[in-house]
Amino acid sequence: MQAIKTFVKSTLVGGLLFLVPLMLLLMLLGKAMGLASKLAHALANGLHLVDSISVTLLTVLAIAIIVFVCFVAGLIALTRPGAKLAKWFEHSMLGAMPQY
Repeated sequence: MQAIKTFVKSTLVGGLLFLVPLMLLLMLLGKAMGLASKLAHALANGLHLVDSISVTLLTVLAIAIIVFVCFVAGLIALTRPGAKLAKWFEHSMLGAMPQY
């Protein structure tokens, strides 16, 4: 009986440790997609393309904006100040997480 209790407990904890970061990532991507969609819609409005542009194209533009921001962040991370910032973040914020 004790073995079953231990198995259920460790499986539940393992599931939580797997699902919580996944859900946080999905929430973050959802927020980023919402912001990028607003930016894409504003860009289409500024270029007077709202009537001729489809929702699919706006979504593709929003994804392209997210990819571009990730690329720029990667370029910044390659610089010396970016590397220092990443190292500081890793040690101060992520260092407090037990699984990290």
